[in-house]
Amino acid sequence: LRDPNAFEVLRQELAGAAQSSTRGAAATALGLLGDERAVPALRSAATADQCPWVRTQTLRALAHFGDAAIDTLHQVLRQDPLGDVQHAAGVALGGLRSPRVSRLLAAVATDATADVAARTGAALGLGRHFRRQDPRLPTLRFQLQHAQLPPLVAWASQQDL
Repeated sequence: LRDPNAFEVLRQELAGAAQSSTRGAAATALGLLGDERAVPALRSAATADQCPWVRTQTLRALAHFGDAAIDTLHQVLRQDPLGDVQHAAGVALGGLRSPRVSRLLAAVATDATADVAARTGAALGLGRHFRRQDPRLPTLRFQLQHAQLPPLVAWASQQDL
């Protein structure tokens, strides 16, 4: 990745390698390089590559580019024909820090007409987004009466764990 010619070699492999494993690895490496020139090639592969695994790797790589990836990730989340790829798009979108992300993911997660995999990917993406945005421990309330606790919690609180 430190070679000055790496970008061009990886871009060519992403666009034209015969093996899907090579194209996926090229997408991952382009994401790791972080060179903004890779975004158009990654966008193209995310929407047009025939291999679902390559599209998934491309989505993960696009997530390294922040706001430049939002529209492509959202498009794939809404329109890819395979649920696994839609799911990966939702999770990747959730890793971005833009305020737009939560609105886009919430719209997909609550859309009853969306594919189930897209909805679950969007829900997981929302969790990931808020976990990254506002890391904090939940507020805990302790109850003195074990009878008011859910049975599993009451049992656990009485165990020597």
